[in-house]
Amino acid sequence: MVNDEACDIDSYWGLNEDFTIDEAAALIVGMDPAYVDRCERDTNFERNYPGLRPTRAALVSAITAKKLRATIRYDAEPRYDYSGTDWLRERAYWKGEDVSEVEDLDGKSFLIGPVPNWGTSTIAIDDLREWLSRKNWRSAFFFPSETTDDASTPEYLDPNNRRYASKLAAAVMAWQAVTDTGKTSPKAALTRWLTDHANDFGLSANGIEEAAKVANWATIGGSPRS
Repeated sequence: MVNDEACDIDSYWGLNEDFTIDEAAALIVGMDPAYVDRCERDTNFERNYPGLRPTRAALVSAITAKKLRATIRYDAEPRYDYSGTDWLRERAYWKGEDVSEVEDLDGKSFLIGPVPNWGTSTIAIDDLREWLSRKNWRSAFFFPSETTDDASTPEYLDPNNRRYASKLAAAVMAWQAVTDTGKTSPKAALTRWLTDHANDFGLSANGIEEAAKVANWATIGGSPRS
């Protein structure tokens, strides 16, 4: 069951030029980031809105793989010149990590954490749109003029639906697209189409084969009629 408040995104978010990873993930799945920040720790929140975790993971993965541009920020703190504790260095020590030490223009030393702070790192809105376009993913917030209403898009083909299954959508889209198989079998033609569009649905070789089996209407076998 979807909470109506969660789906009502404040229009002022549209004034932003960039977003944190958490904000971007919430907007992609159709939720107001302020709502997520306020209610994410509520009981059953993650079960009711399962799209947030994989969307965040996808953003971090794309940034790490340099497939999505981002302004990556790290934790930093002044380097103490006395016997006080450098908390950043101490935290890194217990995790078996290293910290870097840099100087600013005034000669003051700072410690830089070893891993990105994904809570403060940001992504520009244009870079988000470019990445989503390459994934063939249309989010209502980022593509308001291109998204269709619920009446014209079946739920099983809507990537923003929390029960969206990419393999099912791939099989349906392949079945709709392949109308003339030529001199090849329907399964071969479906497989070729799915291979060409595998990145759009995140399909592995096994996923392509399974989707082709589902979409194949000639399950008896034999050569296609000329």
